[in-house]
Parts: sequence; C-alpha cells; structure tokens
Amino acid sequence: SFAAIVTKEPDAEGVPYLQKFAVASHSQGKGSSQALWDCLRRDFPCLFWRSYHSNHINSWYFRRCRGSQSVAKWKIFWYGLDDQQLSQRLVQLAKDLPQSFIEGRPDEENGSSHSKEEEHDAVQMSEYKRKAYLALEAI
Repeated sequence: SFAAIVTKEPDAEGVPYLQKFAVASHSQGKGSSQALWDCLRRDFPCLFWRSYHSNHINSWYFRRCRGSQSVAKWKIFWYGLDDQQLSQRLVQLAKDLPQSFIEGRPDEENGSSHSKEEEHDAVQMSEYKRKAYLALEAI
C-alpha cells in the first residue's frame, strides 16, 4: 500500500505541496515508491515538499528533485520550478508550515496522550488547506 497527499497551500502561488509520501514497509523495494512518484510527476508538473534532515529517504528525494535547500530542521525539495525567487518564497513557506500530522500514538500504559492543542491543530489542518489530492492504491 502507498499514498501521497498533495495540497494547495495558501500563499504557494499555485504550486502544489506534497504533504505526505508514504509506502508501507511490506511494499518497499517492489517499485511502489517509483510507481507513486511517476503518478505525482504525471499529475503535477511542479511540486514542492519538505522532509526532516534525519529522514532516511532523503537520498531518494535528492535523486528526484530539481532543487533543494536546507533550512532549520527541514530539507525543502522541489521540481518544475524555473523561477529562483519563487523557489525561495516556497522554501520559506514550507519552513513555516505547521506540522501536518501528530506523530506517535497515545501511551496507553500511563494514560498520556497528545495535548488538546495538538489534536486541535490536526483538526484545523483541513481548514488550512484549500484542496487535497489523495492517491491511494492497495497492492
């Protein structure tokens, strides 16, 4: 299984933003990542996204991007952008975007969970986006 979530972010000047690119561990190494990427390239002539510096697939992203920049805790990637000034504006936008997903799971043993603020931010994420494209395919 694999999925990509692409959104139209306010202030992105019409350039789609890749929120999430995920391939289930049982599908990795079988061409699923490249198949999903090919769909994104087909459907989006330009795109930008970010990844934590520590993300183990950054080398894969580097091979598929046309530009990148490290800023704060992020590596920002893009393709299909010829305007250097636009690229720099998108880098700043990506750096400042709120967290897309709450990471981790509530700790059931000690009863702790995500804060109400984190949960609220995750719910508000849908208001932040204007349009979402979800590609989901089961293998």
